[in-house]
Amino acid sequence: MANVIKFRLVLRSSERTPSAEGEIIPFPFGRRRHIVERIARAMRAMTQQEAEDYLERELQRLCNELRSIGIDCEDCESLAVIELSDAIGKELHGPDFRLQVDGSL
Repeated sequence: MANVIKFRLVLRSSERTPSAEGEIIPFPFGRRRHIVERIARAMRAMTQQEAEDYLERELQRLCNELRSIGIDCEDCESLAVIELSDAIGKELHGPDFRLQVDGSL
């Protein structure tokens, strides 16, 4: 039988006091594969107009989620929307898909 080395796990509380303010950095929505795949799968089963409307609703839901966790700046919302839209486009049209942003986000 092999030798087993055991390390005792000790949990300690942080020495720092938590601050009232902090920065929330959401994991990029474009990297959340389950979300991207779910939206793309649904869009494949719809007409073009239905798919566009569905995507618009999902992107609005994303913005609402960002607001609910305290991110209320247009830049953050725009970046998250762009990343998610690009990932969905790549899922639907392949890795060569390039999202064209018109600046109205």
